[in-house]
Amino acid sequence: MGYFVTENLIGAKMAYEHLSYDIEKAWCNTTVQETIQKERATDKSKTARSDPMYGNFERLAKEYLETDGQSCKDLDSDAAKVQKKKSQ
Repeated sequence: MGYFVTENLIGAKMAYEHLSYDIEKAWCNTTVQETIQKERATDKSKTARSDPMYGNFERLAKEYLETDGQSCKDLDSDAAKVQKKKSQ
């Protein structure tokens, strides 16, 4: 998804309004974090540091969290879910 937004294949506003909560939740998922770390650790490509695996996804998730004034800890609260739905 991060790639699609970066390459303007999906509008940034549309992605934020319809997918931001799901992207934030996916990014904050412990299993997803572990998988990304493992993938990055085994990436021996020339661009591993400048363009890490899942880098666009990471950028997008962090951008959405910052825009919403949230952290991964906040996403688990019921108040965060209600607030997110109200803003959409």
